[in-house]
Amino acid sequence: MCIREIKEIAAVPIYTFMSALAVVVGVGCQAIVGMALGNKDYVKAHSAFRTAFWSLLVLALAMGGVFVLAAEPLCRFLGANEALVPYTVSYVRAFSLFFPFMLLTFLCDYMLKAMGRPCFAMFVLGGTVALNLFLNLLFVGVLGWATAGSGLATGMAFASGFAVMAPTLLKKDSLVCLRKGHFSFKLLGKMTYNGSSEGFSELSAGITVFLFNWVMMKNWGEVGVAAFTAINYMLNLGVQMFVGLSDGIVPVLSFNYGAGHLNRVKETLFLGFKTNVTIGIILFCVMFFGNEFVVSQFFADGGGNVLNITSVGAAVCAFAFLLNGSNILSSSFFTSLGDARTSVLVSLQRGLLFVVLGIMIYPVFLGDNGVWLTVPLAELFTFVSSIYLLRNRLKRWLVNVACS
Repeated sequence: MCIREIKEIAAVPIYTFMSALAVVVGVGCQAIVGMALGNKDYVKAHSAFRTAFWSLLVLALAMGGVFVLAAEPLCRFLGANEALVPYTVSYVRAFSLFFPFMLLTFLCDYMLKAMGRPCFAMFVLGGTVALNLFLNLLFVGVLGWATAGSGLATGMAFASGFAVMAPTLLKKDSLVCLRKGHFSFKLLGKMTYNGSSEGFSELSAGITVFLFNWVMMKNWGEVGVAAFTAINYMLNLGVQMFVGLSDGIVPVLSFNYGAGHLNRVKETLFLGFKTNVTIGIILFCVMFFGNEFVVSQFFADGGGNVLNITSVGAAVCAFAFLLNGSNILSSSFFTSLGDARTSVLVSLQRGLLFVVLGIMIYPVFLGDNGVWLTVPLAELFTFVSSIYLLRNRLKRWLVNVACS
């Protein structure tokens, strides 16, 4: 029995769902805390963190209990057959016990970055990943605990990461302290709403992958699905780089916006754009000019049909790298200012609206290969929209400065 197969069925959707919840609350909390610290409203910063912490803890305990009790029907729903059910159930039940540590580790990571300690946060998360790999080798490879051991390994790694981060956030003299402030449903609503764009991004990604797989199966069969899987993997590598950079900028933007330093906000934003454009050009060159070599790494047998389809798709989709970094940063920018509505608009345009329209329209007029234009054109249309929204925001700042 292959542990990787079990985790593809059980771990990926469950991990994605739970991490999405942590991201929605964590990103929203980070923006509120950043603006509060910039405005020197430390009570609000403490209260936002306290609210996010207890909300995620209660949610994780409730979800963990449900997943433990309903593990078998859940695994069947996710696609496990009779042979896989015992193994997937063991994994889910072991992993679900550690949901609180997983969600709170993500939250603490956001808080440490908001406090100006990104290196410490990166070190702890990197150590968590390394510990997860080591414990998987120990529990599964050496002790033979199979899928239950893999679930325990991941859970214990998150528990260790939280144990390292928590003391910093419990100190009374900490810039943001869990022991201070008070729980606020009002702040919970604000942070959930503000972080919703990231949640919509996760949901949109799942929907678009499903639609692409449906179109690929219809046009080219399993070969088309394999081609899209390889291209989507390459695109996601670049997207995660842009997401990481944008997430790192959010606390800087929030703090300076809260402090009223609008010039610093603009300088940071433009620096982020320059960095993302530079990275995007490099990724474009690699994927466009070296697509045949890159694609060949995904298919050991070098099948001519799948290789040709994927090479064409990779060359076309490479143009998305020139713009998707800017679009991701634009969405994060509005999130950092507490403007969730505009952030959601940008995320839905690039992740769902223009993608769905493209999948429906381009193949009809341009043939099967027209589907590859969906991703770069979705980024292009979103870029035009986001530039318009950004210019309006900057103009309003200039008017406010002139009137003050």
